Amino acid sequence: MDKNWDRQNKQNFIDVERMRLDMERRVLKEQSALFDQKLEILKEAYVQLDKDRRKVEWEKLKLKAEQDHQEHQKRDEAYGARHEADASVFFKGANNQLALKKRYRDLIKIFHTDNLYGDKETLQAINREYERLQKRYDVPWRRYS
Repeated sequence: MDKNWDRQNKQNFIDVERMRLDMERRVLKEQSALFDQKLEILKEAYVQLDKDRRKVEWEKLKLKAEQDHQEHQKRDEAYGARHEADASVFFKGANNQLALKKRYRDLIKIFHTDNLYGDKETLQAINREYERLQKRYDVPWRRYS
């Protein structure tokens, strides 16, 4: 009877251990599935984070380009205003229409954009100043001949 009891006791112990082992396998399987879900969520989050990082970098580049563009525009405007003020210097001493025309031709030869040191902005400023001064010296009856 002791042998039967021992055998029965061992069988019960084995059954209990199998149930415990099956339960642990199920828990492990559930934890593994949960881990896989968490890992998938993390992967998606990292992908989204990378997209957001790239978008922020792109926005930074665009902002930097806009700032550079505005800075260049301000510099160009200041440069253009300086040329406007300086253009009157080119015609200093030209106090009649003939002298004005001769000075204009000489300046065009120097600053024309086809020349090695030609400058478009300076040439435009010279043209505007010439037009302004020419109106001062232009006699109305000569305009229509």
